[in-house]
Amino acid sequence: MIGVFCPKGQRMPFMDSFFQERITYLPAKYVDKLTGITAYGNETYIQQGKKLARKKNLPYYTIENGLSSQLIDDKQLFEFDYSLLIDNNGSIKNSEDTTQLEQLLNSVDIDANLLKKAKEVFDYITKAPLTSENIVLVDERLERNNKKEDTFKEMLERAKNTYATNNIKVLSTFDEEGYLKKLCQNENVEIISSVDKANQLIHTAKKVFVIESITGFMALLQNREVHCFGLPFYSGWGLTTDEIKNSRRTKQRTILELFTIFFYFYEKQINPLTGMPTNLNEIIKIIEDKKDSQLESKEKKIYCFGIQPWKRGFVRPFVKNPYNTIYFPKTVQEVQNKFDTQSELLVWGHKEPADVRELAEKWNKPVMRIEDGFIRSVGLGTNVTLPWSLALDHKGIYYNPQQVSELEHILTHQLFTENMLEDAMNIRKKIVENQLTKYNSEPIESLNLPSEGKKVILVPGQVEDDASIRYGCKDIKTNTELLNSVREKNQDAYIIYKPHPDIVSRNRQGEVTSDFITDACDHIEIEASIISCINYADEVHTMTSLTGFDALLRDKTVYTYGSPFYSGWGLTHDRHSIDRRKRTLTLDELIAGALLVYPRYFDWENGIRVSCDTVIDKLIEKRNMYFDNRQANIKIPNRLKKVGFLLKEMIENH
Repeated sequence: MIGVFCPKGQRMPFMDSFFQERITYLPAKYVDKLTGITAYGNETYIQQGKKLARKKNLPYYTIENGLSSQLIDDKQLFEFDYSLLIDNNGSIKNSEDTTQLEQLLNSVDIDANLLKKAKEVFDYITKAPLTSENIVLVDERLERNNKKEDTFKEMLERAKNTYATNNIKVLSTFDEEGYLKKLCQNENVEIISSVDKANQLIHTAKKVFVIESITGFMALLQNREVHCFGLPFYSGWGLTTDEIKNSRRTKQRTILELFTIFFYFYEKQINPLTGMPTNLNEIIKIIEDKKDSQLESKEKKIYCFGIQPWKRGFVRPFVKNPYNTIYFPKTVQEVQNKFDTQSELLVWGHKEPADVRELAEKWNKPVMRIEDGFIRSVGLGTNVTLPWSLALDHKGIYYNPQQVSELEHILTHQLFTENMLEDAMNIRKKIVENQLTKYNSEPIESLNLPSEGKKVILVPGQVEDDASIRYGCKDIKTNTELLNSVREKNQDAYIIYKPHPDIVSRNRQGEVTSDFITDACDHIEIEASIISCINYADEVHTMTSLTGFDALLRDKTVYTYGSPFYSGWGLTHDRHSIDRRKRTLTLDELIAGALLVYPRYFDWENGIRVSCDTVIDKLIEKRNMYFDNRQANIKIPNRLKKVGFLLKEMIENH
């Protein structure tokens, strides 16, 4: 477990995936479980982290922004950065540190296949050479002690004494004062401050002069001649003209080898769609797949309706990102005069007033919908349990086949890369081996029923006024109708009926059993979990229940009588077809779409977005603790839970 010191407002999404290890933002609480420390944000947190690392003799990891998004994603398509530099030997910005990158460049032998793979990306990002007579001097932010000022003076004088003044361009794209900005105030030298012009300037430069700026590395990748007056990480390998020699750097490297070692051995990357570890080639496939997407401003105002006050704290962390602002107005009238092209509407499920739809139509905006994900919690949602997964849908919602949902769009169009399918296979394996499902609140027990010699069919009960029945079913819309239909076609089968847990717990209205239900099935199971029932069954017959998806994960034959999200893709036997669903999917593709790409996952203990894999690990741990301590668990009334969540929301966001 990696302990992280940083300001609460700067916690980084998917840190678990970057480290490929569990993380905690409460290092003091888990100090005996820590395997390393990292810190960022300001000097106070960094010193706290280093102090604890020294005290416990743990490795300290420096983390810095990666370079992949600058290199390959000029549209900045995604909400979060998907690359990070992690180093337990120091920072690439400090030439006195013998970093892991320097050690790799000195020692690693690169496999020919990997070099070939890296060249595909290198060729993708390398532009055709265009050369001007420009000599570009790259500025850096002015430091408190001005320790680099003499070096910048030397660099400027060298350029002025060697090249025509009208060919010298100073690149200084930050708002703060820079060394060259200061030195060139009275010089007849052009200063370029536009970020948009910076790439073109570097791309066409004859030579690029740097002290230690990362821009020199980007210039190298564009085959520019780079002159180093300091000791950046890319100097000393035979690729740059160096004013200072570093005796530690002993190996000569090609530009492709430098590129490969940096991006395939050193930098950590995650899939921007799933938050799972990946590589640059996979990210480029994803970007290419999205390159025709309409680029919208990330600065959004999200107006949320139909979400009870106590539940707002459940929704906020799944919707919040660095660019948007979230509001929970009481009425549409409150936002009529504030709503504009940068505004969005969000509702829970289909619980929106009519005037929300009218506002959406007026501005030609979709109504975004949010609902529970498919691996949600340990405990029922109706028991006011925190959701670890929610699905945010910009097109419809997964249980309504009457219109295209974002999940259906993903399953129809998404390019599922090799890594994504491998992740899906591993996720499925972990779910099945640990017997996980949506709520994980029932005991896993082996069933012992008098079914010998018969085909066993599981029929999961549903809440009959549930939205998935209202929108997803045509002719069969009740549990009794479903059981009768199943029995009619399977006279000799042993049929198990499993009432919905919300009905059994009496959190929602409905019958656990009745004469009609008893006559149509052989056994009604109310104790063992739905997973126990799936494991015992040969087939699952359902209207739209998520149990059908759980059964597919466990290689069971599934019959659908409505139109759930997992039907129509060639994996189920369907009473009704949806003409839009023409693609035939593998099970791993369905899992990748439904569990990795579509839902969002949130770690409530650390207060950050995480991957599906991390939430699965957390829920396994919580489920096991719940059943190990079942006798000691204190049942808190739902009303008190709601009061607690409401108070927390009011304290933190008002």
